[in-house]
Amino acid sequence: MNPTLSYLLGKKMWWVSGINVWGSVAAFEPQFVITETEGSTKRLVHTTVALGGSVQQLGYGDLADVKGNKLPELLINPRVLPIAKGNIPVLVQGSEGEKSFALAKAVQTSQVASVDLLIIEMG
Repeated sequence: MNPTLSYLLGKKMWWVSGINVWGSVAAFEPQFVITETEGSTKRLVHTTVALGGSVQQLGYGDLADVKGNKLPELLINPRVLPIAKGNIPVLVQGSEGEKSFALAKAVQTSQVASVDLLIIEMG
């Protein structure tokens, strides 16, 4: 058997179907030019900041897999892979925590995105 497939099959995995995602990454991403003065050192900083986003926080214990089994409240080193069911891309915002994770639509739209989730506990 393929070593990668063996490794993945040896971990705890859940398939969660039909999650609706309403949050979005950012409504507006303005560019800023900032000047800093520290003693005799002066700096010019160019940056962007995401404003207006509303990510959707999901707890593992609130989810059930396709067989109806509830997921554990706490997962050790989890990975969440969203699989879009439509044409609206969805991403995991930030990193997955032991108790929860955040999802957001990658594009600005008023439509709700539907996804399935593959959740793997890497241990």
